[in-house]
Amino acid sequence: MAAVMKPKLPALVLLLALVSMLQVVVVVVGMQVLEVSRLGEAGHLFAAEARREGVTPSERITALGREISALASDLPLSANSSVFVALDDEKMMLWRAVIVGPTDTPYAGGCFIFDLYFPPTYPQVCPQVKLKTTGGGKVRFNPNLYNCGKVCLSLLGTWMGEKGEGWLPKVSTANQ
Repeated sequence: MAAVMKPKLPALVLLLALVSMLQVVVVVVGMQVLEVSRLGEAGHLFAAEARREGVTPSERITALGREISALASDLPLSANSSVFVALDDEKMMLWRAVIVGPTDTPYAGGCFIFDLYFPPTYPQVCPQVKLKTTGGGKVRFNPNLYNCGKVCLSLLGTWMGEKGEGWLPKVSTANQ
């Protein structure tokens, strides 16, 4: 059986694809992300939840501020696998993440888009997460990523894990 060689995408092509998927403008120098513009609600899977909200609770603002500040150091950024996050300063409760599949895995070369929503009671409750990359509801990548967008993780309370693997309000973060 012959080995199949996957062509490597030039970094610029990958970056342009990510910019299109995230619906943002990204300024990158070398491998460091310097700036990301607004995400907005358009096309976000949790936009309706965000619009229904009233006043933003200060505990959520404080927690999200800490997590946003830590994004640059917490998220992996390399040529073979990275995580990119976009958010809107006016709607801090809505995030969009793109995970680039690591090399030497079945996900290599893939870009997987997730929408996150941080409910008003965050960080007392976990964020809500949906997979956007489902081929219009036709593709299920693995047992924990459903074609309807459901993401099953013990941290999110959507999967039964071991004791202590669930959301811990004073310890857990979205960056995990």
